[in-house]
Formats: sequence, structure tokens, C-alpha cells
Amino acid sequence: MELSGLSKAKVCVYRIRRFLYTLVLGLAILFNYLAAIHVYSLTQFAEHGKRSPFFAEMTLKEKVETAFFGLSIPKPRARRFPHDVGLNYQSIVLKTSDGVSVRGWDIRASPTKGVILMLHGYGGEKSRLLDEAIAFIELGLHPILIDFRGHGESDSIATTIGYKEVEEIKSALQFIRKAYPGKEIFLYGKSMGAAAALRAAGPGQEKVSGLILECPFDGLVEAIRNRMYFFNAPRYGIPDLLMLWGSILGGFNGYNHNPTTYAEWIRVPTLMMGGADDSRAKPEEIEKVYLALPSSQKKLKIFSRTGHNDIFQKNKRDWKSNIQDVVL
Repeated sequence: MELSGLSKAKVCVYRIRRFLYTLVLGLAILFNYLAAIHVYSLTQFAEHGKRSPFFAEMTLKEKVETAFFGLSIPKPRARRFPHDVGLNYQSIVLKTSDGVSVRGWDIRASPTKGVILMLHGYGGEKSRLLDEAIAFIELGLHPILIDFRGHGESDSIATTIGYKEVEEIKSALQFIRKAYPGKEIFLYGKSMGAAAALRAAGPGQEKVSGLILECPFDGLVEAIRNRMYFFNAPRYGIPDLLMLWGSILGGFNGYNHNPTTYAEWIRVPTLMMGGADDSRAKPEEIEKVYLALPSSQKKLKIFSRTGHNDIFQKNKRDWKSNIQDVVL
């Protein structure tokens, strides 16, 4: 039977709607797939292989492959050891409450002012803090360095960007209190390590004598937004989708991973440092975390012509003099 003009119009509208619904559903599935793939590649390091080049340096083929299959980031490994820089040490193995084996170095120093637990950033590992460890020894502190889960010699290939890493800090503090009873304990953290330190000493209620923090992000969402420029991607929309999948795959609520909120718990002397040219943890974000600290015993130092990971390298003398204010 031949359809009337009105019926034909209804069929046409129905087909258009079905096409649009299918298109929207397909795009939603595609975007969620891409978000999940990228979150996985950023939070699950590869055991072997070559690191992906920076996005701006990729060929068109590499950019397409990265878009659909994510980045390749090998698990960070130690570049050197304490004996390479003239330090005696003992390797330590700790166990977290959630079953992760954590490796570290107990640097054999003669502490006069206490012990300092040193915490690296995302994609780093303990050997990258050896230069700072030497400086801490010169300041009278006894350095202990650990690898977070997924990094260096510690178990797993996964990271939660400082959220579950608080368990490594708790285990290390238990070791320190047992091995060096009565000694003052300080936490030194860089970027992700700073976030984890704030979480441990804040809501984690781990008792320490002071905090020395470099380049903490104010919240995980903002940290993701600040990295969108690497991919020429918008700061809004995509980061929220990445956060959703990061929470699902990481097993924690990333929206609650906010060092600014953690800082509200801190009651000990705290030094916060950042770089004026840091695009990953911007000075205004670091200041936001700093202002949330209720303690009057706090100090903020922003170094000029300095980026995210080179505060010590570019400002050694000023770095040490600022730290003396916390540990003396």
C-alpha cells in the first residue's frame, strides 16, 4: 500500500531521529573508549618499551596511533644509586596495608635534627632525589627515600597520582619510628609526592614535625586541565571525562583528591615552594593550597625563571636557606 505524504514525512523523521540517536550513542561510546584508553596509559606504566615522544614532536601517524591507543610510558627505573654520589645506604622493603611491597633507601647519615622522608613525583623514582638528599644531610637531616607504587623498584605498574600512595607514607613512617625512636620526622614531597604528603599529614593524621612541599597541585581535576596543552586539547569537558574514568579504573573518587582540602588539616610548620614558570602546578594554584593552611607557621616561596621539576637545580642556595626556617 502506498504511503500518504504525511506518513512518508513521519517515516523520514523517524529515520533521521534513529540516525541521530545512533550517531550520538556511537560518539559517546567512542569518546568514553578514548578517555578510558588514555587514563589507562597514564596510570598504568608499561613494563618495557620506549616512551612516546611529546605530542608536538610526533608525526601525523604517531598522533593518530596515540589518539586511539594512548601513550606508552615505561615504568620509571632508577638512574643511579646512592653509592654513585658517595653515600652509604641500606635498602629497605616495606609492606603497605593494602599489600603493596615498597622499596626504599635508608641513607646512612648522622642526623642531628631528625629524619626526612623524601617523596618523588609522578613518573619519577627515588634516585631522582639524591641531589636533594645530599643537601638535606648538609642541613643535618637523615634522608630516607622510597619509591611509590608503580614506580622504581616498588610493586605494581599502577599509580593513583598521590591518593593511595598515602599508604606507602604510612608504612615508611612506621619504619622510621621503630628504627629511629624519638627523632623528629619531616616530609619532603615533589608534585604528586607533595599531594600525598598533605593527604598523609592532613586527613591521614600522621604526626610529623614539618612539611617541605614543592609544586603541589590544588586538585586533581585542575592538574589534568593544566596538562591539556600538551595535546592542544580544551581545558574543559575532556578533563572531566578523564577524571570519571580515572576514578573508575583507579578505584577512588578523583574529585575528592584535593590537596587544598588536605591542607586545612595541617597544624605543623610548612614550607611551600613553586616555580614562576610552572605550567603544571601554577603559582596561583600553589598559593591556593598555601592559603588553606591554618597554621601561622607557614611560608610560601615562588622562584623566578623556574619550572616544575628544577627548583633545587636552579636555586640551591635559596632552596636550602628557606628549608632551614622549617627544620631549625
